[in-house]
Amino acid sequence: GSVDAARHLATELMENGRYGDAIDHYRSALTGIYEHDPDLLLGLATAQYGADDAQGTRETLDVLKRENPDYRSPEGHLLYARTLESLDKLTEAEQEYAALAGYYPGVEARVRYAALLERVDKTDLARQEYAEILAAAELAPRHFRSAQKKWLADAKSGVARLG
Repeated sequence: GSVDAARHLATELMENGRYGDAIDHYRSALTGIYEHDPDLLLGLATAQYGADDAQGTRETLDVLKRENPDYRSPEGHLLYARTLESLDKLTEAEQEYAALAGYYPGVEARVRYAALLERVDKTDLARQEYAEILAAAELAPRHFRSAQKKWLADAKSGVARLG
């Protein structure tokens, strides 16, 4: 019945694709002194996104930002950008991805940014972003390239598509 137990259970449920159940557990934990807990709110938003509730995700992330202005999370920021994109708020999503590209660990945010640029017909910028991702990866250690394999493959596909 503890908040920590609810958080762990919700995480397990999400790993098994049971987003609706995870949402219930996060909501049950967001009470009392934990009502605005940033980690619980981020977990709830992640579960909502997994349940294809982009509007709910945005609302939860807006509460997280409002109630915890000093909280920083690259994963939360990426989730916010992805949510904006899901809501077809493409200009806002582009701004968020551009901000993320400068500090997000790994290349996922940059690849998603390039894909969004491609989607909004900014193909020259998308091509440049994909190329820069791949050029930087060539200089990176092998373990980094291995950990980022999926995203680097997506960047290569983007270069191939855009020529």
